[in-house]
Amino acid sequence: MFRFLSPLFVFLLAAMLWFQQCGSSSDQVQNVLLISLDTCRADHLSCYGFPRNTTPNIDRLAREGILFSRVMTPVPLTLPAHSSMLTGTIPLFHGVHANGSYKLDETNLTLAEILKQNDFTTAAIISAFVLDSRFGVDQGFDYYNDHFENKLSKTDYNERRGDEVNRLALEWLDQNNSERFFMFLHYYDPHEEYDPPEPFASDYSEDLYAGEIAYTDFCIGQVIDKLKELGLYGSTLIIVTSDHGEMLGEHGEDGHGYFIYRGAIDVPLIFKLPGRLEGSKVDDLVGLIDIVPTVCQVLGFEVPDQIQGESLTRYFDKKTPSGRNRLLYCESLYPSRIGANNLLGVVDDRWKFIKTTRSELYDLMEDPDETNNLIEQMPQQAAILEESLNQLVTESKKTNVSGTTMVLDEESRRGLEALGYITAPVTDMDLEFDPGRADPKDLIDLNELTEKGQMLLFYSKFDEAKSVFEEIRQKWPQLYSAYLYLGMIAKERGDLNGAVPYLNEAIRLKPTEPESHYQLGEILMQLGGHAQAVEHFEEALRIRPDQIEALNNLGIVLMMMGRPDKAVVYFEKVVEIDPDEVKALTNLGLLLSQQGNTKEALPYLYRATELDPENLRAQTILGNQLKLRGEFDFAIDHFTKVLEINPDQIQVLNTLAWIKAVYASAHFHDPEDAVRLALRACELTDYKNPLIVNTLSTAHAAAGNFPDAVKMAERALDLFVVSGPPELIPFAEECLEMFISGKAYSEPLPAPAVPTEE
Repeated sequence: MFRFLSPLFVFLLAAMLWFQQCGSSSDQVQNVLLISLDTCRADHLSCYGFPRNTTPNIDRLAREGILFSRVMTPVPLTLPAHSSMLTGTIPLFHGVHANGSYKLDETNLTLAEILKQNDFTTAAIISAFVLDSRFGVDQGFDYYNDHFENKLSKTDYNERRGDEVNRLALEWLDQNNSERFFMFLHYYDPHEEYDPPEPFASDYSEDLYAGEIAYTDFCIGQVIDKLKELGLYGSTLIIVTSDHGEMLGEHGEDGHGYFIYRGAIDVPLIFKLPGRLEGSKVDDLVGLIDIVPTVCQVLGFEVPDQIQGESLTRYFDKKTPSGRNRLLYCESLYPSRIGANNLLGVVDDRWKFIKTTRSELYDLMEDPDETNNLIEQMPQQAAILEESLNQLVTESKKTNVSGTTMVLDEESRRGLEALGYITAPVTDMDLEFDPGRADPKDLIDLNELTEKGQMLLFYSKFDEAKSVFEEIRQKWPQLYSAYLYLGMIAKERGDLNGAVPYLNEAIRLKPTEPESHYQLGEILMQLGGHAQAVEHFEEALRIRPDQIEALNNLGIVLMMMGRPDKAVVYFEKVVEIDPDEVKALTNLGLLLSQQGNTKEALPYLYRATELDPENLRAQTILGNQLKLRGEFDFAIDHFTKVLEINPDQIQVLNTLAWIKAVYASAHFHDPEDAVRLALRACELTDYKNPLIVNTLSTAHAAAGNFPDAVKMAERALDLFVVSGPPELIPFAEECLEMFISGKAYSEPLPAPAVPTEE
């Protein structure tokens, strides 16, 4: 009977079925879930042909969705790759080229910002410090969880397992399931070191990398089950992908970040659309940058002008178009860190061109493993692709909104080290090529040795690390970083004098490298060579004016030299760069208060204690300043916090005891507690500090225990006579006379300065 249907009706029926099956109707998609498996090669998912069933949950999504078989990330590093994933632009545009030394600038527009502007509730749960909010990828998220409860490394900043990500994700879904939401889940488990939990460790004992992927798939399965339990699965667009792959020994690289061969830049990409029950596979070349425009078009939103990716919705019909040729960009600036040229590449449906000292051309159809460089056999094809690459670089430079370069503090740098992101501290990110620089292929052994040595240094295996860098020094005697790391090893071992010649040689070989100057300045500061330390810190800052640690240490050494006015200037520069830098805030508060500028000092000290409540130094300085202003209640709060963290802080014990003993008219007057506090301070100083013994005598008198008060007052007086300070002897004599006569020492409660609210 269908033969009598009109052509228009047939067309409308087909269109309706298409929308139902592909889920491209914005009305059907209520929520978006973007899942990133960090460091996941596409060919290790079973739906991409891996021989073991590593990913049954992702496979089920693929069977109902669209699997893209040829997907490329523009850069094999976590922060820049996720910047591309979330902005739809390449590194040449968004300006983030490396982990740790860049921040995604606020002028970039992220997927979270786009969806938030369209009334989506946005949430992200990330699992590695490299995506910490300080690096800018939190833009547009209402909830961005980068606080790790159960850390997997010995530093404070590292990674967490997928189970913690899941617990937080399921809790968030329970609390927000009535909202239209965008959730970004980041699983770091496949990243080295490969250490999956049981039973995956045993099941994949011969391939722990695959075991990590299998464990992550298990976690993803739990999230999918929660969506089904909440009735959200049928209305959620689910996207599964990765930021980059992993080299497993191909081309001599273990890990990722150095080369841009397929093992490092081929990633999975699966779209599961609401209402779609049949899967399809697309073999055309697509990119990580295509996610943002695809989501926008699925939801019916306008794709922002700066997006460089393309919407993939054209593939959501069963009649998938094929043969469309794309030209996609990829890069690695990592080799420049060991003195080699960068790697810039373009890839189309068949060819890959890599521009470097000895450029490369591969026929991906005939040579998918990229082992046969055709640059000499096919110079014309290479020239065409090189011209396209050069044009792309030129155009992107004209239109980029850029990322912000940043210098991490020491603690944060160690956070990246804990994740295996240990890079030689070279900041040359120039996209221009120097024919005199080495080809990255020639220095892959150096790269592997350097990373091995750095990891040994991080884990305090100093003898082994020294052997590695001595080997590097013998093979590459002009490589400044070998001397830098040998100097750092000597420093870590406490051999400060032994570190100096290495660092001087590093500076001789590369005087424009700030890290060598900074390390030498820090050592000279500890050795007492303050003037020389200042010279090296200033040189480091001349090269890199925003180096926070150099600014901080320059301020500290100037304090040591008795030049507080100049030190303040450097601490203010630190806070200008990073308003949350606790050490600089604390030092500013201290110096300003010492100069009598208490009103200016207090905001810095409050901010420091707010950011780091367990910062004993900041809490103590703030407590002292509040005491001097007569704001005793606030002062007591901060002193009490210090003693909760460390009950044996002698100065705080003594100060708090004095406050509670001598202000008899105050509501916080507590002689018994004053005795307890002063006794502990005396025990810690073996009753040899006259000021503290005098406080104990005063506390006993306040409690009415005059025999002990007299005994301790006599002891304090003897100590003052022997060790001073002599100007306090009259005061000690006065106290002794009062206690003998049965009177307690007390001070009038001063009127507070203008009360300061915390």
